[in-house]
Amino acid sequence: MLFQHLTNVKRTPVVRGRCTRPWGFTLIELLVVIAIISLVISIMLPSIQSAKELAREVICQSNARNIGTLLQYYAQDFDNRFPVSDNGPNPAQWRSPYRFWSVALAVYLTEDESLLAPNWYMISPNQPESVVKHFQCPTLVGVHPSERSTRSMNNYGNFFSDPDCFNAGLNLEAVEDPFRRVAVGEGAYSYSPEGKMYRETFRRVEEMGFYHNGGEVTGIWKFMSFPEQYEQTDGRGTFLLVDSHVVSVKREEIAATPESGSGSYFTTPY
Repeated sequence: MLFQHLTNVKRTPVVRGRCTRPWGFTLIELLVVIAIISLVISIMLPSIQSAKELAREVICQSNARNIGTLLQYYAQDFDNRFPVSDNGPNPAQWRSPYRFWSVALAVYLTEDESLLAPNWYMISPNQPESVVKHFQCPTLVGVHPSERSTRSMNNYGNFFSDPDCFNAGLNLEAVEDPFRRVAVGEGAYSYSPEGKMYRETFRRVEEMGFYHNGGEVTGIWKFMSFPEQYEQTDGRGTFLLVDSHVVSVKREEIAATPESGSGSYFTTPY
């Protein structure tokens, strides 16, 4: 019986010439996988960066619209006028309680007016984040993280001889084509006797910021009564128009007047 049982046992055939090993990757397989992952990342990375910049631009435009709302509040309280863009350093000549337009608008954002000293720029470290964020562009803050305010208001006009222009408090009733006139934009980063900062006001395209989806930051030198260097890129800038619409444009789309260039938007109000 034992012999019969042994003869009925099935034997597993032996396959010669093969060896068994634990399951896993060989070095070559691992290198191939790493190469494929690196290729996919290199393809996707520009798209991810573009998506991030697009998100920053959307936030920038939203902040600009908020400024447009604040300007409308101010105009309702001050005879249909915008705040003076820059009253100048001499308080005896001021036409409003605050030197700069941004501080005049910040009054509508905080109940603590002790934080709004008349001579302060919006870059003051004492300003609360709840106020400052409305005057920021995430892209520009990323270029120079130490600067807290990046917005710049149109300062076109002659303070003493033109009572309706930006630097005297823009009279909205005098504006022609408000949907084509630039009120607030992004400032170019400035190296000036006043210190390193984003321009609080602008009169020329050199003083405007065009940073969205632009190339490397380059220097622009402007010579007036003193040499001054600005940083810009060849990208787009977010600009608030007098009628509170927001546009994203390149520098060649902005001119001083309809007669002075082929731009679609202008820094002169009339």
